[in-house]
Amino acid sequence: MQYEIKFKYEGVIGTFYMPLITEQKLLTEDIIYSAKMAVAKFLGTSQFEIISIHKCI
Repeated sequence: MQYEIKFKYEGVIGTFYMPLITEQKLLTEDIIYSAKMAVAKFLGTSQFEIISIHKCI
């Protein structure tokens, strides 16, 4: 399973897939923080907006 993260960067909407780290129930804040860190590492900047985060199989 993984999370599908939609983000907006410089006017362009993109999708990033983050693997599910654990099967434990995570707090929403933890998921959002992990998603922001993963996308920031991928883009090399923190100047983006998270649009949505969905768990997918």
